[in-house]
Amino acid sequence: MEQMVKSKTNLEKMCRTLEDQMSEYRTKAEEGQRSINDLTMHKARLETENGELSRQLEEKDSLVSQLTRSKQSNVQQIEDLKRQLEEEVKAKNALAHAVQSARHDSDLLREQYEEEQEAKAELQRSMSKANAEVAQWRTKYETDAIQKTEELEEAKKKLTQRLQDAEGSCRSC
Repeated sequence: MEQMVKSKTNLEKMCRTLEDQMSEYRTKAEEGQRSINDLTMHKARLETENGELSRQLEEKDSLVSQLTRSKQSNVQQIEDLKRQLEEEVKAKNALAHAVQSARHDSDLLREQYEEEQEAKAELQRSMSKANAEVAQWRTKYETDAIQKTEELEEAKKKLTQRLQDAEGSCRSC
C-alpha cells in the first residue's frame, strides 16, 4: 500500500504537473488565439489597405496613361505649331522680300515718272515754241500769200488786158 500511496502521490504529482502544463498550454493557446485574432484583424486591415492602395494604383496608372496621351497630343500640337511657325516665317520673309522688291520697283518707277514728267514738260515747252513759230510763219506766209495773191491778181489783170489788147490787135490785123 505504501507503494500505492507512493504511486498515488506520484500520480497526483504527475496530475498536478500535467494540470499545470495544461494550464500553461491553455494560456499559451489563448495567447496564440489572441495573436491569431490580432493577426487576422491586422491581415484584414492590411487587405483593406492593400485594396485601397491597389485602387489608388489603378487610378494613378489611369492618370499616367491619360497624361501620357495628353503629352503625346501636346507634343504633336507643338510639332504642328513649329511647322506652322516655320511656314509663317518663310511666308513673312517672302513677303518682306516682295515688299522690298516692290519698293525698289516703285522707286525706279517714280524716278522714271519724274524723268518722263521732265521730258513731257520739255516737249510741251518745245511744242509751245514750235506752235509759236508755226503761228508766226503762218502769219508771215498768209501775209506774204495775200500780198502775192494781190500781185498775181494784178499781174493777171495786166495779162488779161494784154491778151485782150493782143486779140484786138490780131483782129485788126
